[in-house]
Amino acid sequence: MDARVDGEMSNREPEGLPAETAVTEQEWWRQASRVSLVGIFILLLVAFLYVARTLLAPIAAAAIISIMFSPLAAYATRYRIPASLFALTCIGLVLLAINVALMMLGGVLADWTAKAPEFAAALAAKAHLLERPLAVWHELQLWLAKVLGTSTEPTKFELPVKDVIGRIVLFLTPALGELVIFFGSLFFFLLSRNSQRQYLVLMFEGKAARLRALRILNEIESSLTRYVAVVSVVNIGVGLVTTAIAFAVGLPSPVLWGVVAFLLNYIPYVGPAIVAAILLVVGIVALPTLPGALLAPALFVGFATVEGHFITPSLIGRQLTLSPLALFLSLAFWTWLWGPLGTFLATPILIAAAAIQNHIAPEEEKNKLPG
Repeated sequence: MDARVDGEMSNREPEGLPAETAVTEQEWWRQASRVSLVGIFILLLVAFLYVARTLLAPIAAAAIISIMFSPLAAYATRYRIPASLFALTCIGLVLLAINVALMMLGGVLADWTAKAPEFAAALAAKAHLLERPLAVWHELQLWLAKVLGTSTEPTKFELPVKDVIGRIVLFLTPALGELVIFFGSLFFFLLSRNSQRQYLVLMFEGKAARLRALRILNEIESSLTRYVAVVSVVNIGVGLVTTAIAFAVGLPSPVLWGVVAFLLNYIPYVGPAIVAAILLVVGIVALPTLPGALLAPALFVGFATVEGHFITPSLIGRQLTLSPLALFLSLAFWTWLWGPLGTFLATPILIAAAAIQNHIAPEEEKNKLPG
């Protein structure tokens, strides 16, 4: 009898708590458990991407570059060019571009090395500009040392040669391995492009799901190809304008700074900022006056502002125009996760994610949502 009463009482709702409130509380805990599971999955995924970055980053770069070669792959298929020959040709083009960039950089570095005494003399002549800021900084250090009770003796700088060599070896060893993974993955991505698309589409069940997957793949290819083509044309213009600015102001090696601006402009926000800083440093070293040194970066910043806010968005169109906040967060996240390679891949990854999101949640369904 007591057991039956206890069972009936346990099945009843708590006194003073309506049935609707109990159901709402249960639903809240159910939703909280789902959110927790999704959050744990995201944290584990980010940890996996970080731990396996030396393997995944070059594979992701190879996949994105292979997608950018998709128009050439279509022409190769149309003219019955063997897939292996096409893949080797594309890899040869990538290697040629890298070698040309290294040759240009090596030639300019050799030229600058020969002019090192001149640059040193110019810096020595302009050292008086930094005397007052350095003196203020030294006084601030002494005041902080007295307040904190630390030593006021200057810190001795010693270069541990063995540690530096060890760090260089540790850096170059995975870098060489990543290059091997990158070129190997790029070759096989280009070699089996059609079969990969078939496998990805056939992974889904049902005609509608497969058609959606095919549309997503087509949109990712077209979006990335169009984005890279338009941005490359714009970056060529940026490089030419930067070369003209450097030549007009009187900076040494103006062609080098044009090439640097062309390459770094693929990185939104960060690339132009680096170019402006480089032009400022080179102007301070090479030009006789401080206003002359400020002229080149000022002109470049003005042009980059017009290019980034008006020229490129009008050429790309609204379909590929990305949210500035999303683009900034993508750059920050992938740079933190995969370093400089993640910086270059942040925009293509965001474009691919936007293409997937457009098909999973189309605009027609978004308009039906309340609010």
